Amino acid sequence: MKEEKSAETVAASSRGIHWQKLIKTLSKYGLWWVFLGLFVLASVLSPYFLTYRNISNVIRQISIMGVMAVGMTFVILIGGIDLGVGGVMALSCVLVAVMLPIVKGNAFLTILTCLLTGTAFGALAGLITAYGGLQPFITTLGMSSITGGLGFMLTNGNPIILQDMRWGTFGNGYTWVFPNLALIFMGVVAIGQIVLSRTVFGTYLYSIGGNEEATRLSGIKTKRYKLAAFTISGFLAAVGGVMMTTRISVGDPGVGSSYALDVIACVVVGGTRMGGGYGSVINTFLGASIMGVLNNVFNLLNISPYPQMIFKGVIIIGAVLLEELRKKREK
Repeated sequence: MKEEKSAETVAASSRGIHWQKLIKTLSKYGLWWVFLGLFVLASVLSPYFLTYRNISNVIRQISIMGVMAVGMTFVILIGGIDLGVGGVMALSCVLVAVMLPIVKGNAFLTILTCLLTGTAFGALAGLITAYGGLQPFITTLGMSSITGGLGFMLTNGNPIILQDMRWGTFGNGYTWVFPNLALIFMGVVAIGQIVLSRTVFGTYLYSIGGNEEATRLSGIKTKRYKLAAFTISGFLAAVGGVMMTTRISVGDPGVGSSYALDVIACVVVGGTRMGGGYGSVINTFLGASIMGVLNNVFNLLNISPYPQMIFKGVIIIGAVLLEELRKKREK
């Protein structure tokens, strides 16, 4: 009798272990399951979703948003936030159209000017935040207004159409079977993931996000690394602006108005902790993919942009709330 009870106990314990392993596995690859489920649901809801043209369009949308989200990941990992990415993106987009006639169509000088400008604004936000002691929310909100205002001043509020069709050809073109913008995105994801997971720089960013004071007391120049994180975000926001210009062939000062929310949503949905110290570029890639598919499905179903804004806000709040509940359970 005792032997039977012992066998039942062992079997129950074994089943419990198997369930724990299953739950752990599902949790580990949860974002992949969400993306797969959403992809299947989108295919059912709209017959146009799986068309070659639409998938190519989704990939390009994800690529622009995703490049900026990689930069945002660096900032959020240190416990910061960058609300200025939309403004920097718009300014970069405008600068392409403004600079091309000045430099007589020289693409290299045009792109270099855009990237240096975005990097400079990112570095300025980092300097004010890290060395000036101002909250990143306030600093980057101000930067968003400054860069957005500059974009409208340079164009007098009117979009500038690019005369050089080669830009649009690149942004909407392919290398082999891969969209050009997707190749840029994948390159940024690969570099970002290596930097965060394989370098001392990345380790320090995680440490700052986990406990900035302890990191500082250990002798690490935390302000320098915070400055670097914001600089990277500004640089990649400018890259996103150039990519957008190649896609639409227009220097539009209003193009980045909603991108800050989308980019933050990509990072948060990807599981990066808003308080810093936890997250990865690969998960941000998944978050961007999920948000890109969602945006596309909303558009295919002719859902107004206004409910979309509400939904994105709910996603951000929900993701942060779930993270807070998870931390409380761990304690």
